[in-house]
Amino acid sequence: TSAITGETQSATALVNAATADGKAVVAQSAAATADAKAVTADGKAVTADAKAVVAQSVAGEIIKSGSNLASNPGFENTNFWVNPPCAYSTELARNGSRSIKMTSVSGSYIATPIISSTTTETYVPGSAGDVIFVEGYVRAAAGTTGATGVVYHQVIAKVGTSSSFTYSYHTTASITGSDVSTSAWTKLSGQITLPANTFEYAVHIYLHQNMPSGKVFYWDDVTVREVTAANTADVKAVAAQATANTGVTNAATADGKAVTATT
Repeated sequence: TSAITGETQSATALVNAATADGKAVVAQSAAATADAKAVTADGKAVTADAKAVVAQSVAGEIIKSGSNLASNPGFENTNFWVNPPCAYSTELARNGSRSIKMTSVSGSYIATPIISSTTTETYVPGSAGDVIFVEGYVRAAAGTTGATGVVYHQVIAKVGTSSSFTYSYHTTASITGSDVSTSAWTKLSGQITLPANTFEYAVHIYLHQNMPSGKVFYWDDVTVREVTAANTADVKAVAAQATANTGVTNAATADGKAVTATT
C-alpha cells in the first residue's frame, strides 16, 4: 500500500511539474509578446516625439522669418506718425537711439499705432481666421512706483464692410505696470485670431486708463506678423506631442506586463 501511495504521489508531482512548466512557457511567451509591444510602442513614441520637435521648429522659424508689418519697429525714423501725448524719445532705447515714451493720465487711454504712415495710423488687410502675432519690449522709467494700471498691446479689427463696420478689440499681451522692470526691457508677446467678417486691422501699444497719472513707460523693438501657417504647424506639433505621450504610456504599460509575466 505504501508503495502504491508513493507511486501516486510521484505521478501527481510529475503532473504538477508538467503543469508548472507549461505555465512557465506560456508566461515566457506572454512576456516576449509584451516586450515586443513595448519596443513597438516605444518606437512609435520616439517617432511621434521627433515629429513634434520638427513641427515646433517649423512653427518657430515661420514666426521668425515672416515679414514685420510694423512701420517703424525700432522707432528710429521720426517721420512716422505718433499719437500725442506719446512721443519719440532718446532717454532710453533697447537698440538704436530711440524709443516711444508714454506718460499716463488717469482716466485716459494712452496709445499709439505701430503700423502707421507719416500722417496717421494704418489699417492692413486681414481676414477671419488669420492669426496675428504681436511683440514689443517695454521698460518703466527709473524710480517708478505705484504703477498699478495695465500696460499692453492690442489688435483692433474692423468687422463688416468698408462702408459699414464696427471695431473689435483683442489684447495680445498685457502686464501690470508695477511688474515692468525699471532696469531691463520686459518682452510682451502674444497672438490672436481675427474674428468673423474682419477685413482689416490695426495694432496699438497702450497704457490703460486705470494707470495712475504720471507713470512713464518706454516701448521699443515692436513686431507684427501674420502667422497663420506657423500657428497651424504649432497645432500639429501639439497633436504629435500628444501622440508621443500616448506612445510612452503604452510602452510603459507593455513593459510592466512583460515584467509581471516574467515574474
